[in-house]
Amino acid sequence: MTDHLFEQIVNTSQDCVFWKDRERRFVGANRSFLDFYGFTSIDEIKGKTDEDIGWHSNPEPFKQDELRVLAGESTYKVLGRCMKGDQERDIIASKRPLYDEEGKIIGLVGSFSDVTDVLRYQNNATASQQLYTWDSLRVYPYFDQILDHIPLTDILDPLTGIVNRRYILDLVHRLIADKKPFCFAILDIDNFKTINDNYGHQVGDEVLMDVSEALVRYVGKDGLIGRFGGDELLMLYFGASDVTGRKEVLKAMYDSREVVRRTLILEDCRPFLTATTGCASYPEDATSFDELFGLIDKTLYVGKNKGRNCYVVYEKELHKDLDLKQIVKKNLPFNILKIHSLFDTDDPMPKRVNSVLPLLEMQYRIASVYIVTGDKMVMAGDWVNEMATDIKLPPEIQASGMAELPYLMENCPLFFETIATKNQHTAIVSRIPPESGDDCYLVFTDRRERRIWQESETVILLLLADLIAGCMGKGSALDTELTNADNIEGCEYLKSNKS
Repeated sequence: MTDHLFEQIVNTSQDCVFWKDRERRFVGANRSFLDFYGFTSIDEIKGKTDEDIGWHSNPEPFKQDELRVLAGESTYKVLGRCMKGDQERDIIASKRPLYDEEGKIIGLVGSFSDVTDVLRYQNNATASQQLYTWDSLRVYPYFDQILDHIPLTDILDPLTGIVNRRYILDLVHRLIADKKPFCFAILDIDNFKTINDNYGHQVGDEVLMDVSEALVRYVGKDGLIGRFGGDELLMLYFGASDVTGRKEVLKAMYDSREVVRRTLILEDCRPFLTATTGCASYPEDATSFDELFGLIDKTLYVGKNKGRNCYVVYEKELHKDLDLKQIVKKNLPFNILKIHSLFDTDDPMPKRVNSVLPLLEMQYRIASVYIVTGDKMVMAGDWVNEMATDIKLPPEIQASGMAELPYLMENCPLFFETIATKNQHTAIVSRIPPESGDDCYLVFTDRRERRIWQESETVILLLLADLIAGCMGKGSALDTELTNADNIEGCEYLKSNKS
């Protein structure tokens, strides 16, 4: 068997497969294994042991298990745990010795699958649901064939009750092979890790179940929902034949407040749910699975890069030259350097700020930028029309985000009236300079309701406020401490002049 053929065979497995030498050092792994841990190449772990990588909170049992395999034993479906990022996952693993042509053990081969959700389901049967039935899936020829010999429970994700990764992707392959047009989207729940960290994994499970159910209800008989993994869900939709139709479907979904952009009312907490979606279609945008999945992955990343809580539909004119490397390049360090370079001129402050506005709009979806001095403010780009405002931060706060219209209406009515007339709904504010106690502020606004301001966006706000301070002759030492601002509040509140 050639190496190329072996690679093709092992990469078809949905299980994570790996092989090691006699010293328990990684030699190779399949695509599922690399994807599970987020690696782009085996070179990232080649020559390392589990202990070198730190995959187990208690590595000794796993080491002894592999030593027994290297002595000639085999293990089958042994329950264990491994670290995936900062999460500990439950896995079932099998391992066998690897022999050379002379029958000498030269290493081991193993495979495992993630059963975390299955175990949660078994331990808490009430935290599961079934959103598709035998009959509802049989309308698809692919499922009509396999349901005769594969139980429904094997096809559905045990936690959310939607189609699991293997079978939703198999269906996509089948639709392409049969040349059936469809819209394909990937939806990522925003700040899901924060929800898990703040409220616990049970709340995270309830969020996944609730969003899955809402998506199934929204697409109805015009589509199918599957779970790609973690907090990423896949949507197939058959009722949108062009770009305009796809935008209308996603716009209606986001505007409905029944799927995302809504508060989930639970017994002990009320997390606010938003999501980012990337979307493309077959065969209009792509004619192969790899190309199609690449497009939804890239458009999803564009959405995340634009501040999340949005959808991006692939359009050839806009995205034909889309390259993930270029998208990734335009991250926080790149943007910091770019803004510094734009400000490194002898131009007046308004002209320098104007040069930054296109970057803020494109990279962070900032609708407008305002400079506030006392009870007056001007909009960058205009600089002429002064507007009354009532923004005032408490003395100890450098920056704060405003996320809810009712709060703005109550505490900053003048400011609210100004941005509401421009169809803007959220804002984030920084002092100029950030660490001063002055009532001079830089304000970013956005049209999205309940925008979740990210750490990177806050850093850009503080940087720009610091650079503006330099133009205004106000000293500041923030440049070297951009990521160490302890006095930045999230989207909790802004005090008005009345406080």
